[in-house]
Amino acid sequence: MMVDNITDYALGEYKAQYSDNAITKEDVFYYVYGLLHSPGYRKKYANNLTRELPHIPMAPDFWAFSKTGKELADLHLSYETCKRYDLGKPVNVIPDSPRRIRWGRQKKDAAKNITGGQNQHVLIIDDVPVYENLPVCEYRVNGRTPLGWFVDRYGHTVDKESGIENYPLQGVSGKDVRAIIERLAYVGAESDRLVSQLPKEFEPKNWSPTKTGLEAYVK
Repeated sequence: MMVDNITDYALGEYKAQYSDNAITKEDVFYYVYGLLHSPGYRKKYANNLTRELPHIPMAPDFWAFSKTGKELADLHLSYETCKRYDLGKPVNVIPDSPRRIRWGRQKKDAAKNITGGQNQHVLIIDDVPVYENLPVCEYRVNGRTPLGWFVDRYGHTVDKESGIENYPLQGVSGKDVRAIIERLAYVGAESDRLVSQLPKEFEPKNWSPTKTGLEAYVK
């Protein structure tokens, strides 16, 4: 059973602001999800977002944010079953039960202003490059791209205190690992495409947060 976290008061505020009685609580949820992905909003309120509950302005175009927000939410919830990005054939066979996963490295090149570091176009599994053409997306969650999350989450780790080793992909076939990589590449690329569709205007001119208590908006 789906339980919304939006009050009747909040819904009424949106209906009144946009003179639209067709707006539902679900539409408001997706509106907020879309707004929180707005590059302009995230840049302007970056400091606020790190230390307090975000202020949610009522953008000029409610439905543009709500509809794209729904597409983003559906995409992010279906990352295990969504479409797969066509990366072509891996340059080397992806092994079954892979252990070590890491990015490639860039060689330093002062002439081209390349300082070295990670090369996220290249994915190396068990010390063998398997992809050298990965798309690098702008979409991030907690500072990581979808594929960056995969590299951090599914590689071999050792607990410092117990010494217990963890192999998240133990027993997983190379074929299934390939599907994971392709789906996460798709999530990143498609997220970028959807975010680029969001309106540039994310708040009314001369807007300032309403001082009404949070309890009026959230159950």
